[in-house]
Amino acid sequence: MKMKRLFVFPVVILLALAVCCSPAAVEDNGERTAVMTTRKILTLADEVTLTFKVLDGKYSQASVLEDVAFTAKAYPKALAAYENENGASVVMMPEDCYSIGTAVVRKMETSGEIVVRIDQKKLRRLSSAKAFLLPLKLESNNPAMKLRDYAYVVVPALGGSDECVRAVLPSADGYADIYYSDTKDNTDCIVYFPGGGFANHTPGCISQIVDYCKGKGITLAIVMYRLPNRDRRRTMTDCENAIEMMLTGKAMLGGYSKLGVMGESAGGYLAALMSAMHPKKIDFQIDCYPVISMDPGKTHTGSMTMFLGTAYPSQELIDTYSVEKRVTSATPPAYVAYSIDDDIVKPNENSHAYCEALRKAGVPVKEIPHETGGHHWGQWQDFPASMFEWIASLHAE
Repeated sequence: MKMKRLFVFPVVILLALAVCCSPAAVEDNGERTAVMTTRKILTLADEVTLTFKVLDGKYSQASVLEDVAFTAKAYPKALAAYENENGASVVMMPEDCYSIGTAVVRKMETSGEIVVRIDQKKLRRLSSAKAFLLPLKLESNNPAMKLRDYAYVVVPALGGSDECVRAVLPSADGYADIYYSDTKDNTDCIVYFPGGGFANHTPGCISQIVDYCKGKGITLAIVMYRLPNRDRRRTMTDCENAIEMMLTGKAMLGGYSKLGVMGESAGGYLAALMSAMHPKKIDFQIDCYPVISMDPGKTHTGSMTMFLGTAYPSQELIDTYSVEKRVTSATPPAYVAYSIDDDIVKPNENSHAYCEALRKAGVPVKEIPHETGGHHWGQWQDFPASMFEWIASLHAE
């Protein structure tokens, strides 16, 4: 019996130490830090919402100990940092073009939201050659509250005529020309990426797609993305920004209900890649004789080299940017058209392989192979009529 009692005492002591030293038992010293969780918003909307959360001294999410009021304040010093981090060229948003709300985080709450209202009409009248930036930092009525990180609200600069609006993206050189009916009855938006092997933009196809979409109830945004120059992030960022711009600009640019992406050749690659990367933002994709694979034995060598930045990519790079390997059940429906006699981008290894990957994942796809036509849609008798019929069918589903 004595041996059993002696053994019990150390166990009790160890248990008591474990309870006292556990994280839950450590006393909260009351230190709080509010951290901006919204990092960047690119928008043409009249209103955006910034989010933030509250952390304790150990940077775990925690509640405030009393009611605290928060707002945000413009911070012009962050403009240069934004430009350096994003390869951008922007100007500060004028003070009379926005207003910032307040948020009261009640005792025991752990986060909040601040609404920023933007006068888009006034910004448009300024006809700026650069996109507008509003860098914001948190402020609080509690002097003990620590504040961290910034939010960037970016608004593309709009200019041009009623027939064609030019939207200047945050990058130094990227922009989009937007064509739409001012009757506000457009049903669809097409964000179009021109081809050109990532060495240029094909002007012939650009003028044709503008003519094709006239009178079709389609808002068309032609994205003159920055060429990669062996830095693919330049091109990808412009494409992503253009999609975000058109998503938030529905009310201003035609009132469309569905947004799709489109491209031919290297532009078709971008349309397919954006669909793989952002399936929740894109309702449909139109890929004409696209580059799809980044495998050196299957791809268009010039496009691959310019986009990936090397003629000898690693297997990891090939797998990451070969779009047929990124297809999932969430990938948007696709219209894929090509010519069997295309001697520039191999149709079987690219267009057809992509269609097979889409079917395998259960994604609706309309594959249209043409016997002749080469690397251009000019000889296709059914184009663009079949494309518009397919787009219309999406609304009937």
